[in-house]
Amino acid sequence: MNNYSAVIIGGGPAGHACAVRMAQLGGKVAVVERDYIGGICTNWGCTPSKSMIESAKVARVVKESSKYGIDVLSFTIDFQKVAARRDEVIEKSRQGLVQMLKHYNIDIYQGEAEIVELGKLRVRQGKLDLDGVIMHYNGQEDMLEADNIVLATGSHPITPDFVKRNDPSVVSSNRLISISSLPKTLTIVGGGVIGLEFATIFSNMGSRVTIIESLDRVLAGMDPEISAEITRQLTTNGVRVLTSHEVLSVENGVVKAENALMDAYTQASTGGVQTIILNFTELDYMNSSGISLLVVLLVRIRRQQQHLLAFGLSEHYRHILELTRLDEVIAIYETEIDALTATQAA
Repeated sequence: MNNYSAVIIGGGPAGHACAVRMAQLGGKVAVVERDYIGGICTNWGCTPSKSMIESAKVARVVKESSKYGIDVLSFTIDFQKVAARRDEVIEKSRQGLVQMLKHYNIDIYQGEAEIVELGKLRVRQGKLDLDGVIMHYNGQEDMLEADNIVLATGSHPITPDFVKRNDPSVVSSNRLISISSLPKTLTIVGGGVIGLEFATIFSNMGSRVTIIESLDRVLAGMDPEISAEITRQLTTNGVRVLTSHEVLSVENGVVKAENALMDAYTQASTGGVQTIILNFTELDYMNSSGISLLVVLLVRIRRQQQHLLAFGLSEHYRHILELTRLDEVIAIYETEIDALTATQAA
């Protein structure tokens, strides 16, 4: 049994920083990590995302190069090279941390730690899967003794109740940050910092992206002005942002989401539930007549004197709604809208 002044469970930013400082102060230290040294930040978060953001920024600059007097007739994005560069950056960062721990004579145990009694730990050797959920053990164990035990276990992706783990169309943030092929379409459930970071990366790379957020704005923890500006930039870049939407289910590549604002009206008037169906592989809101289904829904709502819900509109229809009175919009599309209503009723 190996004895230590301190054993740190978790080799992320908090864990490896703690280990180094304890070693500098003269302690004999060990780190137990069940995934990769560096934790979420180095392997699944900050480092890989910033690498991909840099590639996305280059793609954006090339797209807009004519503004600077440089015409690029055509270009392609080789996402496999983007992914290879990302993986290289991750590996270099991770190995830098490993070498730092070794420099301070800190022992590294690859596996899952369990505190079996005061001052004693069992380490089952193994590695987490890519989703950060299932441990794969190799059958070997280490027993450790420590004067001090530090818990720095970090975080992992959560899977909501409405998601089936075996649905092949659903990926965690871990999986998405490590993919090697560019998705044609991407639906992101959650409009927080991580969700918007992914939306920025993949929309600049050419993916068609939709964000579904249950609150009334993305980045709800920040100032409304910031949320508004981020939303403007995302929609300008082609991202569909659906706020005030609660996801009801995700199955076979289809997201079923309920609009809280619209639902309040439909339940009161008909007892029904208004839902919007989004498909991971096909996110086209246009019907055969070329009329945006969201515009249809908006017009129906406005006919009942409800607030205008200008979310998810293409720039074309957003422009129309801004420059004309709604009754003019209704007049322009009334025939098509009523025909669509009749078709749906049938």
